[in-house]
This record gives sequence, structure tokens and C-alpha cells, in this order.
Amino acid sequence: MIYPNRHENHILESASERYVKYHLPKEWTFTKPSADYGVDLLCEVVIENEIRGYEFGIQLKAKRTDKNRDSTVIKGLKRSTINLWMNSIKPIMIIVFIEDEEKAYWSWINESSFDLTKDNEEFQLKISKGNTINSTSSIIIGNYIKDYNLRLLKLKNLPNVKEDYGWQLYLERKYDEALPYLKKTSPTLDVLNAIAICYFKSFQYQKALIWVNEAIEIDKNDIVVLSNKASILIELGSNTKNENLIREGINIIEAIIENGEITNNTYFNYGNALMALGFYEEAKEVFKVVLSEDINKEEAWKNLGMVNHMLGLYEEEIECYDKSLIINPFLIEALSSKAITLFLVYKDYFRALDIFMKVVEIDDTKRYKFEYPYIDFYISECHYRIGNIDKAIHWNAIGLKNNPSDDFFLTQKQKLLDNFDPSPPSV
Repeated sequence: MIYPNRHENHILESASERYVKYHLPKEWTFTKPSADYGVDLLCEVVIENEIRGYEFGIQLKAKRTDKNRDSTVIKGLKRSTINLWMNSIKPIMIIVFIEDEEKAYWSWINESSFDLTKDNEEFQLKISKGNTINSTSSIIIGNYIKDYNLRLLKLKNLPNVKEDYGWQLYLERKYDEALPYLKKTSPTLDVLNAIAICYFKSFQYQKALIWVNEAIEIDKNDIVVLSNKASILIELGSNTKNENLIREGINIIEAIIENGEITNNTYFNYGNALMALGFYEEAKEVFKVVLSEDINKEEAWKNLGMVNHMLGLYEEEIECYDKSLIINPFLIEALSSKAITLFLVYKDYFRALDIFMKVVEIDDTKRYKFEYPYIDFYISECHYRIGNIDKAIHWNAIGLKNNPSDDFFLTQKQKLLDNFDPSPPSV
């Protein structure tokens, strides 16, 4: 008689799951996602017998044995799975069960877990064997999850977040959809701050400033709100060419730094402000520090590239854009900046045109029309430089439709018309 065999990997996976459930607190709950896309278990942490919606994801790994005394290495972690973990609102933990040791070891996935600027499809992760799953570590894990949720935009005054649709949309980063719901809720500091962030993420900086000021009226010393106001002021000042607003944002950040309460995101905005004011060497050093804390911060690589451009370091500039685009191939700002440098500095009109066209193709919301209107100008200019006058005129017309009085587009139009020959070629 022949019967099905159970694969050794399945046996190990089951053993790892049993071990984890047995050694973490019995009051914590575990559920399996309907589909396994990089998370094997969802664990809900129970605090003082209260279910507060404090969850984290667990990816289980298992080995028969491991010869290393101090750490264990997990190989073959796919970039796509890592991207999922890094983009998750919930914290993600990897747990490795080693059968012959009868122990499991854990590590949180965070910004420093992987160097995603490397053009690899698979990565590895080293996990210290000092992080053993046991009663002591469960206290550490529980406190981390509790603090994480309290830090998550300071939602400690919102006990029913799970039942509030506006907050659910907000935590899912659906800012435009969350706005109308948040505006209907009681105007607490957290709500006002969240509304400001929704406007900020939608590039409506003036409205964001109004709402963050409302939040500050409630608590003038709240570091999170002050940091958000600094970010808004810097972006608004940069977009309107108002140095006073940028300097006001810098003053807030420097006060936060002085109090020793700086975060990496706030320091990143400090670099943005220095860059906007033309302090490129200083901004470069700030972005380097930011990247030393979070090597996968795509916006920091992009801005470091822009600073290198202003310093005339074009090879370093392109390298920074490429690192940013390895992390996020759809970052419009990095694509646009790289294409402009290829056009202006390297005179590589074909490559520049390919990248500009990629921006147009991937930008479903047509944000570039508002944020980067000169992409149409550069597309037209690329076609002109490679001899496609008809296409150059076409893209100039698209740009003029949205910017009818812009001198760059008007001058370009006249140049194109002067070089246009509508007659058919001679036989």
C-alpha cells in the first residue's frame, strides 16, 4: 500500500507554530491570514486583559539545526516580500525555530533590516540568538507593541480606532478618503493633527498649516504636532519661494533638536529646509545622517542626489537617484530629476525622453501636471533635439494648454514653429 508522505518542511513549520503559540502568553490570540503573502500568523497582544487592537504579523521560519552559536541567518527573503513588510502598518516579526536546540529566535523588521539599495532579488537576515522566545521576551514584545500603537500618531485618546472608519482609512494611508470622516469627529488634538497630515499628503500645504495651527492651540508643546508644523512650513515655503516660512520651520526643528527629541523624519525635513535655502553642503551632511539611520529612505536618496547636482557632483547625483529608484521604481521625483540631469548635463536626449515618458505613463493622477509642469516642456525639447519636430510641437501644445502664459513654453513654441517645415519631402 502507498500513502501520501508529509514533507519535512511542513513538519518543521507546524513545530515552529506550536512552539510560538506555547511560549507566548496564553491570553494572546493568533489567527492565520486567508492568504500567505509573507505573514504566517497575526498575533493580537492583550494588555491587562483588554483587547485593544494591538496586532503584529509573524513570519515563521524553521531549521533542523544551526551550527552558529551567536546568531542564525535566514536566506532567500524575496524583495517583494520585504517590500510588503516595510509597507505594513502593523509591525512584522520574523521568528526562527531551530528544532535540535528546541528554541526560537525573533527579530523585528525595520528600516535597518535590509539594504534595499542593492539590486538584489533576494536578501538574508541575521538574527541574534540572544532574542529567544520566552516569558521575558514576551514582556519586551508586548511593551514594544503597546508603545508602537501609542506612538502611531499618538492615538492613545482614541480607544475605538478599530470601529472608526475615518481612522481606519487614515491608518491605511487613504488620506483623501479619510478627510471627510475625520472632519465629522470631535476636534481633539489627534484629530486636528491627522486632518493636517491628510492635507499635507495631498500637497495642500496652506490648508495643512491652518489645521496644524488649530492643533497647536490645544497643546503648544506637543512635539509630534510641532514637528508636523515644521514640515508643512518648509514644504509651503519651498513651493511658494518664501524663505521666511522655511526659516520658521527651521527654528521649530532646531528647538526640537535642542530638547533632544528629534526623530529621523524631522531631521530629514531639516535637510530639506537647508537645501531650499541653498545650504547644500550642510544639507548633504544631514541627509547622510538620515540615511545612516534608515538606508531605505527613498526620498532621502533622491534629495541627496539633488544636493549633489547643486554641488556639481553629477556622477554621485545619478548614483543617488538610482539607489532611490531601486527602492521605489515609481518615485516620480527621482525619475524627473534623473531625466533632467541626463538632458542638461549629459545631453543624453534619448534616455532622458524614455524616463520622462515613464513619468507620464505611471502618474495616473497626473500629479506631475501640477507639481512638475515642465516635464511636458522637456519631453517637447527632447523630441526637438533628436529631430522629431511634429512630436515636439504636440507636447509643447499640451504644456501650453495647462500653462498658457508661461514664458518657457511660449518661447519654445516660437522656436519650434520657426523650425517646422510642413511641406512633404521631395521624391
